[in-house]
Amino acid sequence: MQVSAAIGVGLAPILATALADYVGETTGVSLLLILLAAVTFVATR
Repeated sequence: MQVSAAIGVGLAPILATALADYVGETTGVSLLLILLAAVTFVATR
């Protein structure tokens, strides 16, 4: 489980940069962070 968390967190900045570049604004990054927070919330319940 720790390995998948490290991979997910390690890829987050790369995905955020790609999203911001693709969309041209930070809305996609905000949605990505909300999605990651929701996954974390569900995983810890």
